[in-house]
Amino acid sequence: MREIIVFESIVDQVALKRPEIAKDLRRDIALLSGGTLPTAFTLAAAPSLDKWLSIVGPGVIQLTGFVTSHPIRQNGLVVTSALCAIDCRFRWARTSSRYYRLLSPLHEAHRND
Repeated sequence: MREIIVFESIVDQVALKRPEIAKDLRRDIALLSGGTLPTAFTLAAAPSLDKWLSIVGPGVIQLTGFVTSHPIRQNGLVVTSALCAIDCRFRWARTSSRYYRLLSPLHEAHRND
């Protein structure tokens, strides 16, 4: 079973719109596509996203949820940049701008069992 899902087609779209992040994104996607997972250090430094779910926009998938420890945004509800890769066990995601540590998905946060 694959450990991650990589959306390689989004990288070129992002590079056209945001060339300042393209180099890091291309490097990370190449590593992930080759089977190299993010390090514990990388994930420890990443903001966390809780009560999250995926949303589909025009030509892009994004995540939304409650973020903490984001380097730019205040703690609270956010919509991420384009989703580029996600761990199949939903422990982390790589968007076009950064990694996120994924906490409870919204559907699990509201379970009553």
